[in-house]
Amino acid sequence: MLLNSLKNHQVRPYFWRSRRESLGAVEFHYLDLGVLRDAVAEEKVTDEALEELLYGTSVERRYTGWTREVLLFVATQCGFSIESGADTASPSGDGPGPWVPRNLRLESAPWGPAQILAARAHLGEQRLWAWRKSLRLSTVSAKARLKAALRPADLSGQGLRLNLGAGDENHVGYIKVDRAGCQHVYDDIVTLTRIRDGSVAEIYTNHVLEHVPEPLLTPMLTRWREVLAPGGRVLARMPDARQAVLSLGAPWVEATAEELTRHGLPDFLAKEATREGVLDDQAAIQLIYGWSGSTPFSWDDVNQHKTLWTPALARKRFEAAGFTVEYAENLGTLNTLVVAQA
Repeated sequence: MLLNSLKNHQVRPYFWRSRRESLGAVEFHYLDLGVLRDAVAEEKVTDEALEELLYGTSVERRYTGWTREVLLFVATQCGFSIESGADTASPSGDGPGPWVPRNLRLESAPWGPAQILAARAHLGEQRLWAWRKSLRLSTVSAKARLKAALRPADLSGQGLRLNLGAGDENHVGYIKVDRAGCQHVYDDIVTLTRIRDGSVAEIYTNHVLEHVPEPLLTPMLTRWREVLAPGGRVLARMPDARQAVLSLGAPWVEATAEELTRHGLPDFLAKEATREGVLDDQAAIQLIYGWSGSTPFSWDDVNQHKTLWTPALARKRFEAAGFTVEYAENLGTLNTLVVAQA
């Protein structure tokens, strides 16, 4: 079993089940992001290969990321301890490499009543958190939908400015469009059925495109080009998973507002609480695979990242949909920034 193929909420139950079934040594397989970082730094892995390694294919998906430290943290909570010198690369016909799962042999020990109660309590906390979040979001969404129905946004004019996949991000002059949350317009950003062709001057999207599965990207971007007037632009920002892998354990600094202005980009950073720091293991995993209220150890389908973005991949995808890419860079940060014209 490759641990990276498990959804986040399946990981702890898998460890618990493995511990119950064998009180001796258990071997786990995982893709080590730390080893992968070294290969990416040596330019041994292309963007396309990295996307398949991190997110898998339509047949075999990847849902979680691991470093040895994070894996041991979770395993220890589930009653395991590492065997000395047990972390090795799996054998393959081509020899060991970062694209080959690593083996980690862990020792399990019987749990007493206290450990069993703690494990059950943690599982109960996760379920309660998920229920509360679902209830809160459904209540907020219901109120917002009623407000949008009573006071619908005016989509009849020209030169509209859309904030697609807006979530809770507000910008003056932009019409918020999303399927949930507090929005001006409720619509699927892939199809935009409520937006007229040629009526939009600008599309703004911040940390959205990475949530869209690969098969939907070209149809979605093509639809965006259709609703844009000639010369209309897309301003996009996506986490750069390649930069996240490269920056694992290293200091990072976000682009400044001045840099964004100089490149003709909007203030993507308005909702960012942190603009610099050290990218520790858990933060890197979240940047690659997505956030939720208790990541990286609980599943949140909406926040799951499904595609990798780099400046080169962004240029390739937008051009495939008929856009002229004016700008695609990461400025040495953890994000890819794109300006594309219809």
